[in-house]
Amino acid sequence: VEHLEYDKVAQALEITKLKRRVKKLEKENKVKVLKLQRLKRVGTSQRVDTSEDTVMVDASNQGRIIDYLDKDDDVALMYDKEEDKKE
Repeated sequence: VEHLEYDKVAQALEITKLKRRVKKLEKENKVKVLKLQRLKRVGTSQRVDTSEDTVMVDASNQGRIIDYLDKDDDVALMYDKEEDKKE
């Protein structure tokens, strides 16, 4: 009978150790998930910001290039050439 009591205590001790280990692993996993979610949020927000910036920079550059071409008398656009042929 004493043998069974020792087994019962040993099993209870093993169960508490396993429960503690499970809690520790769940906590680590929760931290990893939160870090990944944070990285995902930051990554998408940065990606959106950079794409908008690129579009704005491209549009402003394109506008400047068009202005530069309009000022240059030697540059004739294809549309202007077609109009000259029609006349």
